[in-house]
Amino acid sequence: MSATRIETCVEAGDALRFEHLVQVNDLRDRRIETLTREQLWRGLLLRAQTPKLFIPWLDAAEVDAAADGSLTRILHFGDFAVRDRVSFEDRHSVHYEVDDARADTRFTLLMRIEEPAPDALFVRFTYEARSVDHHAHSPLGDMVKSAYRHADEDTVFRIRQLAASGVLEEQ
Repeated sequence: MSATRIETCVEAGDALRFEHLVQVNDLRDRRIETLTREQLWRGLLLRAQTPKLFIPWLDAAEVDAAADGSLTRILHFGDFAVRDRVSFEDRHSVHYEVDDARADTRFTLLMRIEEPAPDALFVRFTYEARSVDHHAHSPLGDMVKSAYRHADEDTVFRIRQLAASGVLEEQ
């Protein structure tokens, strides 16, 4: 692929976009402990505030709270660092955003709690990514989507573990 082709692929209109739902509570299966919306919300907050609990291959994280209630973070993966901003809509959604103009990279993730019926909790994960490696025409697009889907299922699994251990109870 020529450099000209790469530049064409990563224009803003060609971002890789996808979303999926992860079921949190299955009200028909009583063997699975039901999480409350508060526990789920606290788990999503904890994922932003203490990312190492959810990303085992993360070497270090620097987290600073902003005056508007959002967070800025620098995540270190070996020699590679990612700076992002995390904003919150109380008990509803968490929005992650990476915007690196130097590398012509933009990445957003919106995690939104959905409750179509009482206690029937889901998290909708909505992604938009644009970089040399993440774009609508990438031959790796399906693999990227699958990797994120598995990571999101792991997030909900980890929240379940934390809830079971009492970490997500109100203090």
